[in-house]
Amino acid sequence: MNVDTPVVCEEPFRESGRPILLLAGPGTGKTYQLARRIQFLVDSKGVSPDAITVITFTREAALAMRAKLNTRGKAEFVEHAKQPTNIKTMHSLGHQIVDENARLVGLHKGVAVVTDPLLKKGLMRDAALLVGLTEGDGLAALNDKETANVQPTVESRKVQEAYSNILRACNAIDFDDQIALACEILATHPDVLAACKNRTRHLLVDEYQDINADQHRLITLLCRDQSDGLFAVGDDDQSIYGFRGGDPTYIRTFSDAYPGASILQLQVSRRCLKNILDCAISVVSRFDTERAPKVAPRYTAEEPGLVQIWNCPSEKREANLIAKAIFAKAASGDAADFFVLVPNRNYVQPLSQALTANGVAHDVGASMASEEWDILSTLKSWLDEPSNLATRHAIELILCAGTTRMPSARVRVDAKKELRHEYASQVARLWEPVLGGNLTLEKSLEDASPASAHLEELWSLTAGIKHAYSNGDVPSFLGAVADGVALFKSIDSFYRCLRALSSDASRGGASPGRVRILTFQSSKGLEAECVFIVGLEEGTIPRDILDAQTTAEAARLVFVAMTRAKRELHLTYARTRTGASTYKPESRQLKPSPFITILPNDQCTTQYVSAGEKKKSA
Repeated sequence: MNVDTPVVCEEPFRESGRPILLLAGPGTGKTYQLARRIQFLVDSKGVSPDAITVITFTREAALAMRAKLNTRGKAEFVEHAKQPTNIKTMHSLGHQIVDENARLVGLHKGVAVVTDPLLKKGLMRDAALLVGLTEGDGLAALNDKETANVQPTVESRKVQEAYSNILRACNAIDFDDQIALACEILATHPDVLAACKNRTRHLLVDEYQDINADQHRLITLLCRDQSDGLFAVGDDDQSIYGFRGGDPTYIRTFSDAYPGASILQLQVSRRCLKNILDCAISVVSRFDTERAPKVAPRYTAEEPGLVQIWNCPSEKREANLIAKAIFAKAASGDAADFFVLVPNRNYVQPLSQALTANGVAHDVGASMASEEWDILSTLKSWLDEPSNLATRHAIELILCAGTTRMPSARVRVDAKKELRHEYASQVARLWEPVLGGNLTLEKSLEDASPASAHLEELWSLTAGIKHAYSNGDVPSFLGAVADGVALFKSIDSFYRCLRALSSDASRGGASPGRVRILTFQSSKGLEAECVFIVGLEEGTIPRDILDAQTTAEAARLVFVAMTRAKRELHLTYARTRTGASTYKPESRQLKPSPFITILPNDQCTTQYVSAGEKKKSA
């Protein structure tokens, strides 16, 4: 692996004549540099905005970039007529290429995109069963597809081909196809590649550390014979999407892919205070042995910042401690905005309850919204626009809800495994008349139901929901939804859904500061004055310290979470935690994560909260 030591540069946006990789750590101003790069190209170099494409990681980042360019009086301001038209995500760029050239891959314009993971999993299971393989083969093929595995097995290829045939019959592709098919089109149609290269003569790529194999191939195709226009920005310490193929190897071997490239670094931290960033760096330095070398950061503020570790007796005490600390800090003016970062949505309930009990208004991030509301929204989309894919999505919700005779995927008894295989195979064969162009999936289910007890059961549940919805009778509809997808079988379930409808952050009172509960991943790109990171126990983060690869990614994920904090960082772990959070039986005598125990003692403090004493304010 060729990892170059970067050169510190104050104005990297002015560099030209060769490919550029800009290593930009948290809070160093990478969005500013990208905006100034656009301004430099159009104003100083006379580049047409139509020759510039900017690739961001999220839609929100694309909007933020556009907002920077539109802000008069700022250094990054660019007149509207000079702004690039193409500022979009990698997947949006891929979809644009596919949709403009749909006929080349057997589709027609207006290509739909499947993004829901539950639907993708169901479709891949269908595909595996249609070609005579197993549900396990479908899961393996789905993993290959999502991680852009370039060497799948023969079985995986067969499943993926059948999966693609199902999608083609629906004039659809999935989220990953947007990149893979774009690469296929560009690699096999030189005229299309030439047209796209005209729009990407200067290609600006944000979050380069998170690209996967297909995305790297797309960038390479677009930069062929014009790589001097490539301006990539990223930080391998923030590579956290390995579960979908993101690989920091591409940023660490940039010079190998683009010989003669300049490797530059932004050095000044404008977000995190010294203790916070130093502690975060200590985690990735220790546990990610292939980390790219970097020049030590400099800091704009003299104050060191607070890093506090809390050793809590239980998750309930942990939640109450956090709630009381936030209320006190907000009321005294010590901080105006707060993040509470959690490993997943299972950690949310005790925190939300404690914040509410202490009169702290808070908002739960979209990634952790009510599961009930997510399901109801999916059903509403199907009922309003019953396409083949929407119908299949509704079927999968019913199958996963446990309201049919189809056994769970977790069964271990052979007879039940066989019953699940038989049931799932009958569902998969519903696609056969659809692939033949004769029926919709809904009609296929209706026609097949009299001859199969399994399909008759499915038809009864789906038709019941549709009938109640069309009649407009609320009690009947809620009853049909409860029968079909097991929603609203308790008052708590109903109220969780109602709470998810609230778009404001008014739950629990009117505290003087803004409080958001987010997952580690969803906090990326955001910042707050005071951050609490929850659940840092051994065996959870990381799950297996002996697995170097997954531990390295977990270290980077914790690095991202830690560096959301501008002034105060609080790291908490509990000595006991329930199975509702950990997916395990109730855990006792938990130990702190090694990510905590290696922190420099002179830059952080630890507070032990005994089981019998009153909770102390942070």
